[in-house]
Amino acid sequence: MSRVIPNLGQHQILATALALGLGACAGPRMVPPSDVSKMSKAYEAQDRSRASGLFVDESFVIGPYSVADVDRDATSKSNFSIGGYGKSSTTTGYTYKLKAKSGDFSGACGSMAKEQGFSLGDNSSVNWGNVEITCECNGSDGKSEVKLTGAEKTSTGDMTIDATAYQVSAVNETDSSNFSSQIPGFRVDSGGKPAGAVETLYPGKIWLDKGAEAGEADHMSCLFVGLMLYVPPSDN
Repeated sequence: MSRVIPNLGQHQILATALALGLGACAGPRMVPPSDVSKMSKAYEAQDRSRASGLFVDESFVIGPYSVADVDRDATSKSNFSIGGYGKSSTTTGYTYKLKAKSGDFSGACGSMAKEQGFSLGDNSSVNWGNVEITCECNGSDGKSEVKLTGAEKTSTGDMTIDATAYQVSAVNETDSSNFSSQIPGFRVDSGGKPAGAVETLYPGKIWLDKGAEAGEADHMSCLFVGLMLYVPPSDN
């Protein structure tokens, strides 16, 4: 039996070439610290759009969690307030929903930038600039928060989940030698021991302590998603 080879149209050939080109030009990925990867289970974001904005569906799935209802217009709401910044001083504000096996979480993030960063608009290259950002997550079992301050490569912060304090610090190692000043992600420690990490490069990835209780892991994941969704205000 002879095999029939389809006659591809020009637009199909171009689409195929573009897809191959995009695959070949995949961006760098964060390399997690070895002590984090040894004690963690990793989950990578799936079905996540490279674009962001008011008219983009930014829903995606990451491990056992689903993210939906990302609202980039949150600062226009009269009651929006996050991190004590207030509506007038917030340069970037957004809300989102996270669904976990234990229940639903409402997340909100706000930032106050001393220097504006830049973004290519596709979540693949984000310059954090000199920024202070706070994310909060509310679930049926309580509230959690992460707050980061500092400039590129040196951002540090604190995370609180159910009165437990965690320390947050930037991770700067990637699998690419031509990476610029963007922060690839952050690690979280508690009592000198690793508790998790998040990759903020597209498509995004999280590492969770294999021994963490469900409530702790869910709140940490919700906060990690908030950091993954951060896009700095344009300097245009």
